Amino acid sequence: MQRLLGGDWRHFVGGLVGNNKDGIILGASASGSVTGDNSVGGLVGVNGVIKNTFAVGPVTGNRNVGGLIGLTESGRGSELVESSYFDTQTTGQDTSASPAIGLTTSEMQGDAAIENMPGLEFGEIWRTVSGDYPKLVASSNSDAGGGSESPTSVVEEFDEDGNDNIEITELGQAAQALASGELTFSEFGQIGVEFIM
Repeated sequence: MQRLLGGDWRHFVGGLVGNNKDGIILGASASGSVTGDNSVGGLVGVNGVIKNTFAVGPVTGNRNVGGLIGLTESGRGSELVESSYFDTQTTGQDTSASPAIGLTTSEMQGDAAIENMPGLEFGEIWRTVSGDYPKLVASSNSDAGGGSESPTSVVEEFDEDGNDNIEITELGQAAQALASGELTFSEFGQIGVEFIM
């Protein structure tokens, strides 16, 4: 469960992020139980840019509750959410605050996911798992004890005008850059990371 710093933990609650209104989430899933009062979602409480995601954990709340997203702020376009899904059976929710697609468990698992969740870019970012939800390709190599190749990350740093600079690097190098201060969060910035192979 996420907590918004300086706020009431019962508001803006998500399985991955509570308040994502200015953030970017690419290629992520959430499966934990999410409970709150207002703006509660299986993936995020309040949306920002969300693409290539899904949520499957149980979601409970009183106001602005959704299987993937709890609340879409007024003035924020629905174009911010693409290729994102939630399990209506396991989340216990029939709707989401943005155009996420609700599916049954059987529609999201195994080979059925390819047909029902085409936005997940199978083979590049996600892979199917027999009898289970899709897994990230990067995690599938480690699950199988696979190759020694390091996954690549795309790091985007945004300035106050919304301009971004994209650096492609090995994951280890990105972590070193953050640790050494070469890549830092600015006063205005948001950093989103998408893992690809």
